[in-house]
Amino acid sequence: MVGILTLSDYGINWDAPIRMLRGQAYLYLFLTGQKTYGEPERISPLLLKPGEYAARYNFLDTPGGVGRPVELPNRPLPRLEFENAKDDLGERRSFYQHEAWNGAAAISVYDEPGHLPLSDILSALTNKIFYQKLGLFGDIESFQLFYIFISALGIFLVSLFTYQITNSYFAAFVAGLSLALYPLFITEAHVNMKDPLQATFFTGSIWSFWHWVKSSKFRWFLVFTAFVAGALGIKWNIIFLPFILIPWLFFIRKTAEFKAWFKLGRLGLLGLLGGLEIFLFLVAIWPYAWADPVGKMFSVTKYYLDIGLKSGSQDPENSLLFLGFNLYPLVLVLFRTPEIVLILAAIGTIAIIRGATREVKVGYLLLFWLLVVILRQILPGMRLYMGLRQIMEILPAFAMLCGIGTTLLLRGRSKKTALVLKLCIMIPFIILLIKVIQIHPNENVYFNSFAGGLKGAQQKELLDWKITYGNVYKQAALWLNENAETNANLALLDGSMFALSPLWLREDISISPDHFSGFERQGEYILSVLNQENPPVFAHRYPIRFLKPIHSITIDGVTLLTIYKNDPQFLNPDIGQEQILTNPPLRIVKDDKGDFLEIDLEREVKVTRLMLDDALPQCRFARIKRIVDTYIDFVPISDLSKSTAEVHDPYLLHERNSLPDDRVEYFFAGEKAKLIRIFPKNPFSCFFKGRIDSVTYLNFTK
Repeated sequence: MVGILTLSDYGINWDAPIRMLRGQAYLYLFLTGQKTYGEPERISPLLLKPGEYAARYNFLDTPGGVGRPVELPNRPLPRLEFENAKDDLGERRSFYQHEAWNGAAAISVYDEPGHLPLSDILSALTNKIFYQKLGLFGDIESFQLFYIFISALGIFLVSLFTYQITNSYFAAFVAGLSLALYPLFITEAHVNMKDPLQATFFTGSIWSFWHWVKSSKFRWFLVFTAFVAGALGIKWNIIFLPFILIPWLFFIRKTAEFKAWFKLGRLGLLGLLGGLEIFLFLVAIWPYAWADPVGKMFSVTKYYLDIGLKSGSQDPENSLLFLGFNLYPLVLVLFRTPEIVLILAAIGTIAIIRGATREVKVGYLLLFWLLVVILRQILPGMRLYMGLRQIMEILPAFAMLCGIGTTLLLRGRSKKTALVLKLCIMIPFIILLIKVIQIHPNENVYFNSFAGGLKGAQQKELLDWKITYGNVYKQAALWLNENAETNANLALLDGSMFALSPLWLREDISISPDHFSGFERQGEYILSVLNQENPPVFAHRYPIRFLKPIHSITIDGVTLLTIYKNDPQFLNPDIGQEQILTNPPLRIVKDDKGDFLEIDLEREVKVTRLMLDDALPQCRFARIKRIVDTYIDFVPISDLSKSTAEVHDPYLLHERNSLPDDRVEYFFAGEKAKLIRIFPKNPFSCFFKGRIDSVTYLNFTK
């Protein structure tokens, strides 16, 4: 009920739009057998269509990372076009049903090996029922109803499982409360279509397996198979389940329950049947895999190996211990878990070690649950990307340990003493609830007092302090609706901005990557989320360095998102006049790492532009060069002693403007430099045959 009542307060995850589009396409295919909607032409909910890109950096918006620049009208108004299209259709349809992203496109173009679509399809189904048919919830909120329902199921399973272990209603209540008030879980249960759901199915799998072993009844095998299939249909963290269950089975091998359950021939047959059923289920829900089921499943395996072992690591550089063991996941668990949960879970662990749990040594099952989830992230070669949410299946185990810890505290107490202890246990949860209300709806940036709160996490350079996963963009959209002038323009720069749905904007506010005017300062609004990596991209650095903020979304003194207006009246007062150095001295430097061009500016300045004459034809179109063919490194005086192998901050994506007479102007955000080093990567580089006509720069001011 709380989740439903607060739905409209939250935004969406930055990859939610493509998932909602995929879910609608597949649901429509299953319900009607049709791959196309028969919709009138309108602007895409993402602005782009498959094979196009829109963002000026962080190109996560095109499957495969390649594509052509999107072509849009001067002032795209996707929400207004959608409202007009609904009138033509004569029925309520989702904004995220779009012909460019229909079933035919999903099967052949934009779907790819990765997370399977079960949650996408089922959330599209709740959209179909509660928005399109009944009109009880908004378009986006009706997708999120499914996330809330499954997350609530997870809390229920934690409470039920704890009660069955402890036979204590209060312990069950504490366990459920520990998960329900876990700040990260609260936000993600509203906006995340993968991780809270994965945690629920992970919990259900362990709970049903425990019942199956305890009773040997076939119905529990069916429940177990259903939970595993559901987990695999969302995200493949569940493949680590055998590393939890097998050690536990070894520990209980001498019990009567295990001996009654362990019939090798029967288990082998059930395993084969269950595995086949799960495989057929996964293929059935994923039309993309119908043409090559085995090949596509192998591709999914490769995808998870890539993101788990090699790519996407965002751990702090100093988090690796000797021999490659990674401490960062442990640090996150310690700093992002509420203090009362840590304390009760620690007591629960002591209770298990002391043998205080009943029912087939279930305490060992919980400990293996915790241990395996943590170990798979800290072992050498394993990587945690994008924070604690990637191992959210650890949270139910923590919550259950809290319930077990509560029973140890209350065991053998008189009624009066037990009542006092219960009140003492509830007080920290009340304090936690107050904190949750204070930071609502940004609970997913919570850090506890051990970290020093969000401010302390920022000072400790824990990367997760600035990751909102896109939830914060809705708050920015609502501010613009209240404060932006009529017919305002909003620039779409970062790929994470797909978490800002046009449905939240006033109908007259236009959103487009083409609204970004840079040094021309045409008055567009720019949203900047915190990015600790500070990518060397003009569109990212320009507003931060050249403009004064007009509004910020701040939690506990830490700014999560800043709104700028690219207008001369909001220019930083210390920005001086640009000066031009024509025919800059240029030399070719021979280097073992590859030859490069070098411009010596004779003194340190802030570079804003490079003008290139006689540019190659391919350099005179498209606002951004997406294929990296040139690195441009700005070397300040402090870095002159470094070798070229230590290129400190090279520009890889080049913002540019084509001018008459085969000239191309490249933009930079006031980069400090005495030397400019240009590394053409191939003969097709725009700088390979071009002539650098001038360098534009700013002098340092007091």
